[in-house]
Amino acid sequence: MLDLNFDSSDLIAFMLGIVLTLTYKWAKVKIYNRTHPDKKMAMPKPRLVWITGFIAIVMVLASIWSGTEAQNAVRELAVASDKCQREFFTVLQARSKISEDNDYWSFTQRNALADWINNLLMPPPPFDTMDRTSKEYQNWTIEITDHYYEIIKKAQDEQKQNMAERANNPLPEPTCGH
Repeated sequence: MLDLNFDSSDLIAFMLGIVLTLTYKWAKVKIYNRTHPDKKMAMPKPRLVWITGFIAIVMVLASIWSGTEAQNAVRELAVASDKCQREFFTVLQARSKISEDNDYWSFTQRNALADWINNLLMPPPPFDTMDRTSKEYQNWTIEITDHYYEIIKKAQDEQKQNMAERANNPLPEPTCGH
């Protein structure tokens, strides 16, 4: 693709060049006619071909200029969009990691709670045949309750930490770098 990077100063310089060329020719004819009164030089008459060509050139340059302006605007938008996507993706990755960690601790907490209830309702041998009021059985229930409580407590602490991390990594406002 042909990349013609014209800006408004290029178009103005082109137009100024044409105006200065015509002014130079006009001044040259005027000076020549003053210094050579016997040989008059006529100012070249604008012809339809020249006028049409001038208008065509100006229109082509204006079209290229506006296309270049649009191309530059699209490039700027692409850079801004890329920056926005990168910012969003970075935060999304951090939050995704927090969510994965939170999912793990939720799973651990649910399993510990289910295992604890299962053990209390259906104790393993030899506790399944013991009298529920015996000291040995009650010590065992306290022991497994403490064991599962530690697991559940650790999971809850980790989830609280995840909530704090999530608060420190909020999703960005949809400003996209503006």
